[in-house]
Amino acid sequence: HSCFLYLSLSYNKLECLPVDIGQLTNLQSLNISHNSLTVLPQSITSLSHLEELDVSGNSLEALPDGLERLTVLRTFNLWENRLNEIPPNLGEMRNLTKLSLSENKLKALPPLVGLERITEIDLNQNQLNEFPIIRPGNTLKVLAC
Repeated sequence: HSCFLYLSLSYNKLECLPVDIGQLTNLQSLNISHNSLTVLPQSITSLSHLEELDVSGNSLEALPDGLERLTVLRTFNLWENRLNEIPPNLGEMRNLTKLSLSENKLKALPPLVGLERITEIDLNQNQLNEFPIIRPGNTLKVLAC
């Protein structure tokens, strides 16, 4: 089971993911968008080869701690959830290039100074009261607020 590279479970009616999803250690792309997920298991942070993670179109209210362990993650789609905060460690995901947080309930973001390779951030349709701190001189090309 650890030989899977790509797994798409999008557009189902999943309410939770099995804890042992973290055993798919070679997984590079996980699409669990458009389900009914309210939480992600902590074990998802064990997917050390994950490059793309799409959890958009769910009902997530929080994210697990330890996301910074996803050291090769490049694309993280979180749009259309119910997130009202983002854990501070999100700003430590150094290889992240695309981050979509639109259509959530975010009022503020942690400093994103560790996102050294970020090229695109989408923050549309949130409730932001302040602008996130982004590292000067980084590679950001698109910032949608």
